[in-house]
Amino acid sequence: MKVQIAEGILYPDVVVTCGKADAGDEQVIIDPKLIIEVLSPSTRGYDQRDKFYLYRSLSHCQYALIGPSDRRVEVFTLAETDVWRLVDQTKADGLTLNSIDLKIPMEVVFKGVEQPQSSH
Repeated sequence: MKVQIAEGILYPDVVVTCGKADAGDEQVIIDPKLIIEVLSPSTRGYDQRDKFYLYRSLSHCQYALIGPSDRRVEVFTLAETDVWRLVDQTKADGLTLNSIDLKIPMEVVFKGVEQPQSSH
């Protein structure tokens, strides 16, 4: 799936749409409700900075970053015009995605992912 923004096309790891504008087009999403990026060492900086900067032009979209290696979960929601609110859900019991009215237990989010090694 591709997401259309003013500057071009982006390829998120997960995208959810409920918009009528996206009905019938299975390839290009223009009105996403939720975008999730799974962070890897090679894409972490790009997803956290560059892509998030570009996705901010999508006015009704929630943006979640999931880091499997450190089990970090951050969810950004547009609180008001040009003000994004970060909720760090890393230590929560579940991943809450209000944009699609969904809560997923963290053990499901990280199923199959090894626990990070403690540095102690």
